[in-house]
Amino acid sequence: MPADHRPLSRSLARALRARGIARPGRPFGWFVDAMGAASLRQFWQHWNPLYGALLQTLVYRPLRPRLGRQGSLLLTFAASGWLLHDLPINLLVHGATPSLWWPPICTVSFVLCGLLAQIGEALNLHYGAWPFPGRAAVNIAQILACSAAGSAICMRI
Repeated sequence: MPADHRPLSRSLARALRARGIARPGRPFGWFVDAMGAASLRQFWQHWNPLYGALLQTLVYRPLRPRLGRQGSLLLTFAASGWLLHDLPINLLVHGATPSLWWPPICTVSFVLCGLLAQIGEALNLHYGAWPFPGRAAVNIAQILACSAAGSAICMRI
């Protein structure tokens, strides 16, 4: 690997280790951890560890010194929505016709998830004392609500 890529690969490896990717005997541990998270913020820290590590390394950390925690978090959610969801879906469905790529439903939905996670954190909303099925239901309901709201917003654009 060329020397100029080593800091990035080390940074990604560190982020993946911190997210608990390599846990022998728990191949879907990230899924269980995400569903059982005590807040929406914690849900997103566990969900899709590879994407999370890439976004943390390539988007969040570079933006944080300039935009602060809240601004960089929202732009990271927007980047995830666009680069990892809307763009690939639109390329598959509409091909290289960018005029058909509107509206960016995933991007709007992800930004709403980021806002909801920040609101929950600001209000100190945690449901860690609840049993696992209750935590999973709340996390799924929040994701579905953001998706429905994002779809509704985009349909009005």
